[in-house]
Amino acid sequence: MIGIDWRIGGAYGWGVFGLNLALDCARPGRRPAVPLAAPMDLDLGPLHARLLAPALAEQRRLDALAAAHPGHALKLDATVLRGLAFDMQPIVPARFAGRHEVGVVFFENTALSRPALERAAAYDRVVAGSGWNAAVLRGLGLGNVVLAPQGVDGTLFHPAPKAGLLGDRFVVFAGGKLEHRKGQDIALTAFRRFHARHPEALLLTAWQNPFPQLGIGMAAGGLVDGDPALLPGGGLDIAGWAQANGLPPGSVIDCGLVPQRHLPVLLREADAALFTNRCEGGTNLVAMEAMACGLPTVLSANTGHLDLIAPDPAAADPAGDTACYPLLRQGPVPPTDRCPGTEGWGESDPDEAVAALEAIHTDRAEARRRGAAAADRMRSWSWAEQIARLTAQLPC
Repeated sequence: MIGIDWRIGGAYGWGVFGLNLALDCARPGRRPAVPLAAPMDLDLGPLHARLLAPALAEQRRLDALAAAHPGHALKLDATVLRGLAFDMQPIVPARFAGRHEVGVVFFENTALSRPALERAAAYDRVVAGSGWNAAVLRGLGLGNVVLAPQGVDGTLFHPAPKAGLLGDRFVVFAGGKLEHRKGQDIALTAFRRFHARHPEALLLTAWQNPFPQLGIGMAAGGLVDGDPALLPGGGLDIAGWAQANGLPPGSVIDCGLVPQRHLPVLLREADAALFTNRCEGGTNLVAMEAMACGLPTVLSANTGHLDLIAPDPAAADPAGDTACYPLLRQGPVPPTDRCPGTEGWGESDPDEAVAALEAIHTDRAEARRRGAAAADRMRSWSWAEQIARLTAQLPC
């Protein structure tokens, strides 16, 4: 058995990863996987619910067993996949110990302490969510690192016609929770300059951050003023923030917190996707989903994005990629108190992002060709393929 020791669900990256792992492993002939923590925001259709029912029943049984023995880590005859935070500590309390222990990590801070590295070295394997993460860990001397990026649900994310919900406007989609690392200040600056040339352009955002009380820090890059205000009913005033930074009313639509099942409709209404992220510990699930829908996608050429731009480093490089629009001018990013290690991060040039949007706007045939190439690339990144890659590298 495989134990998944983080909260699975459909509303955030870790949850989506765990949910797809559990679903794939629930298919006949697969190695079974059981969540070891209570699911969060689990919204399943009837067939998926039926498929996952035995694993969820086992989770409830194990939960009751752990509750009856507080203060003890119960031993399981299983390979436990333990989600790790940046300091290599478990992201949920460890109530179970496996016959084999495997850490799973997506990290942005490269200033890993010696205790963190010692904790990582104690695992039978450490699964890195991107080639960049794997290279950083191996460069720090860890020999137990394997690579297994996330996947894409091709039943949801695939090319399909627009519904025409936004008329004939040129729509740019940008997603990811609002924070300095995700580079929305760069994206907003680039779109403002692009919009000045093309007033019909519309920015469609899925930037809400479910944890705004932790501080967003968007002004740290020196491109925008302040963070969005908190709305009275909750959430961030993205449209108001855009207006305060020079965009006219009606040029930005904030889609709020978007459940994954509704995201394909948003993506298919767009003409381009823009991801100017300074750092991705993983491969950026939303960017993968945009590419899988055949959307011409602008990607910063740094960290986890490099796996999407040049999936085979021996055969390709970012400058020659023709399945997306890579932003090659990547400046250094100064460390911050929140993230003292930024080796490998990249500061995209807003003018290069504007040029990429102009290229998509001007040459629609080439944009469609690159979008089709991106969708074709992402077909080999299905969850089934990526989970098979993961399980093949686990201890027996």
